[in-house]
Amino acid sequence: MSMNFMIKFVVKKGFLFSCDELSEILDAAFRVKVKITNVHGKLIICNIPFYSDIIENIKSLKNRPCDNTNPSYYAFWNEPQIKNPSVPSQIKKRDEIEWYLYCADGEIGVVHRSYNIPNTCTLIAEMIPETSGFQITRNCKIETE
Repeated sequence: MSMNFMIKFVVKKGFLFSCDELSEILDAAFRVKVKITNVHGKLIICNIPFYSDIIENIKSLKNRPCDNTNPSYYAFWNEPQIKNPSVPSQIKKRDEIEWYLYCADGEIGVVHRSYNIPNTCTLIAEMIPETSGFQITRNCKIETE
């Protein structure tokens, strides 16, 4: 659905959806998919709000391998301009979620739920395996779609 159609028809014709339904539709329309791929082509994904400052930082990391040389439970990319979001995260670790996208001043990365995540990290999103058996490997890549 194009943005033009959304604005000129869906929003203008307010009778089509309730306010809550329209809010959910617009929220989904303005999200960006983030993918982390390991060297075996296995990947995990999440969707984050389009307006997030993190999006531009992730775009700048495309095709750049992660910076850690001893992968295990996390992968990260150091990028000095990355700052923790000003709004506190509402995401809390849950047993059924295996991977999280996180941000710490100067670093963005992915971390496994079993790792002791420091308080200085902000959880950005829950990541879902798109293929089974995802593991952190050397040269993981991060990108947006």
